[in-house]
Amino acid sequence: MFSSTDAVFPGLDRAGLLRPPSIVPPAVPSRSGEVFAELIHMLKGYPLHIRNEAHRAELLRDCRYFLFKGLEQKLIPHAISHNLQRGKDEITIRLEDIRQPGLSITFDAPFQTAPPTGPLARHVQYSDPSVSGWVYYMRPFVDTTPYELIIEISGECTRLDVDAMRAEFSGDAKKRINRLVEVLANKINVPNARPLGLLMGSGAGGSQPDSPASGTLGEGSVKVALEGSSSVV
Repeated sequence: MFSSTDAVFPGLDRAGLLRPPSIVPPAVPSRSGEVFAELIHMLKGYPLHIRNEAHRAELLRDCRYFLFKGLEQKLIPHAISHNLQRGKDEITIRLEDIRQPGLSITFDAPFQTAPPTGPLARHVQYSDPSVSGWVYYMRPFVDTTPYELIIEISGECTRLDVDAMRAEFSGDAKKRINRLVEVLANKINVPNARPLGLLMGSGAGGSQPDSPASGTLGEGSVKVALEGSSSVV
């Protein structure tokens, strides 16, 4: 197989070598070779047709196993679009796929200048320009520019009380919303969740927590405000 004993490991300095290195290639028998081949195909820059959600789940599972973090973010379901009314780029992503390093807050004046009309007009609220802000998100290892964040919450885990203008969450969604409020409050160093417009309480007039990290944010509901560009389907 080799022309001489010196050519067994070409380019290897054998001086001081106790034993030759292993020539057995690394193997991971617990993972699918076909899925790994598809991941390598994508890492080379080629597109890959995702057949269904089960196929996507297989790719994401092995991305996390092999720590292909950038590829994982590309495979996560999302949509990037442009809001013509606001003139801003937006990203829609599932609540469970949001990662803390990608979150940021930008403060600006509210874009709504004229009172809206319609059956929900009485619920529209206006924020003071000094505390009006937007949550931005950029996918770690992928995006270089943050987008205004639109959170997709699926399943029957949200109840919206239009009269009290509060949203109540249950299950894992409640825990994730609780954590999201804490992260956003800590990013702008506020003592409580009031400046975020995400007031928590047990009812329409619930008490406010002393700290977003106190663990009591998830005890009640989230205050909801419908801006002029909001729509209810």
